[in-house]
Amino acid sequence: LLGATLYYAAGAVGWPLLVVMTASVVHGLRRHTRLAMVLLVPGVTYYFIIIVPQGFVYSRFLFPPLALVGVLVGVACVDLWRCACCLRFLRVGVIGAVAALTLGYTVSLTVEMVSDSRYRAERWFEKHVSTSLPIGAFSKPQYLPRMNEMEYRTFAVEMSREAFSRPQPDWLILTSFNYEDFDDTQLACMRDLLAGQFGYEPVATFNSRYLGTDKGWESWVGLAGWWAPTPGKISPEITVLTRAAP
Repeated sequence: LLGATLYYAAGAVGWPLLVVMTASVVHGLRRHTRLAMVLLVPGVTYYFIIIVPQGFVYSRFLFPPLALVGVLVGVACVDLWRCACCLRFLRVGVIGAVAALTLGYTVSLTVEMVSDSRYRAERWFEKHVSTSLPIGAFSKPQYLPRMNEMEYRTFAVEMSREAFSRPQPDWLILTSFNYEDFDDTQLACMRDLLAGQFGYEPVATFNSRYLGTDKGWESWVGLAGWWAPTPGKISPEITVLTRAAP
């Protein structure tokens, strides 16, 4: 659980800022012990009362204690700025990097939510697929593009070879929420599906634009979020498949 906490804390603030927070906690305990205890005791108590009994954690669960640690980051930055023994360019560089990474990750996270892959998938369906055609889905309805609200008929499809031996809808939606939990048999079936062995072919793919690595120039804005898990259910990878022409 502790490892998962660190992993999802990185998703909330990014790995570089998580390192800065850790250093700020150590600094606060050494130089501002009373203030650090006032801030850390509620955070630690929250962790053991709320998160530990649940046995699992997500990024959003960690926002309250991370907000408290953020105060210690501010205190550490002030101390660094006032430190006469530290070169000025180093002080400006470190504090500027913390501010830039924080702002960049905040902006990229906000923009990603506005341009969520599910919104783009919905617009694609409106342009290319008639509402009279049935759509098969492998995921929970709340994680899909809002096909039901858009008056599409959506049916549940199992990721198994037996399921594809029976008639299935002409269109399929596959999201990363599906295959993140697939077992080896389901993953093998998914690879065959994407390879066209069940009579379907991928026609559109939608991914995150501003979070993650190697996603183009936009991802540089959210540099602090590289290699960190995406907080919440934002911009899942979505693949749209249609029945291949005979």
